[in-house]
Amino acid sequence: MFALCFCGMIALPGRAQSADESVKPVKRVVPEYPAVLSRMGLGGVVRLQVEIAADGNVQDIAVKGGGAILAEAAIKAVKQWKFPASGQKKSIEVMVEFDCCHTIKMTP
Repeated sequence: MFALCFCGMIALPGRAQSADESVKPVKRVVPEYPAVLSRMGLGGVVRLQVEIAADGNVQDIAVKGGGAILAEAAIKAVKQWKFPASGQKKSIEVMVEFDCCHTIKMTP
């Protein structure tokens, strides 16, 4: 299972809900589960600090916690996300949960 959680919102692959709709991604790429960890049945959580440029593109990502292999997969996906242009730079926290069962669940 992948669960993508934002500070102040929960976003699972394909859908998101938030009190602040301006941080809801309009384009989202789901992380690939690293094959080496999949074979070992390992999962984990990665916390990312994501800087969103005024035009809605992801400008910078910093890893706040989690294993290196999972963090690499999460960063590769989140770099491709697109947010609505807001006219100002924003910073959000994204949490990506990799469950060893590989199930992807989405919330409305």
